[in-house]
Amino acid sequence: MDAAQRKIDKLMTSKIDIIAGKINSYVEGRESGLAEGLEKGREEGARKTAEKNARAFLRLGAPAETVAKGTGLSLKEVQELAYNRDNR
Repeated sequence: MDAAQRKIDKLMTSKIDIIAGKINSYVEGRESGLAEGLEKGREEGARKTAEKNARAFLRLGAPAETVAKGTGLSLKEVQELAYNRDNR
């Protein structure tokens, strides 16, 4: 292999390495984004479930303090749910 061919091979290898690095970065970023999206979806789902349960307990006449402890929502959040329910 002559010097010109070695230079071309080295240049092509460098370009391939750069492209492979970009692809790896894209894949890692996409995986990270998907994981974040799934986690956010789980958190939103858990919150909606807590709010649904809180509304059900409030309808049954449970005290707001008890509902807050049982659902993990803050007392203020439970009171807002109760207020919104009463003022529809």
